[in-house]
Amino acid sequence: MDAAGHELADRIRALLSADAEVEERRMFGTRAFLHDGHILLGARPGGVLLVRLDEESGAALLTRPGATRAVMGARTMSSMARRRSRRHRDRR
Repeated sequence: MDAAGHELADRIRALLSADAEVEERRMFGTRAFLHDGHILLGARPGGVLLVRLDEESGAALLTRPGATRAVMGARTMSSMARRRSRRHRDRR
């Protein structure tokens, strides 16, 4: 993973460090943060944030600038969204 992805993972880790039930794993080029085996958040290369969506608020979150459904290979992940972190959007 690149520096932007590592920086984002560090920021997520710092925010979640008090929750002992959150597990961090390396998965598919992503630093994933899981609870009960389900991805909550992920840090991807380029400073891209991966977020689990719930049915209630997911549609609203996808209307925010830069937010899109996450795609893994040929599969669109209906319960996950991706967004480049604000810090890294301006660097492009």
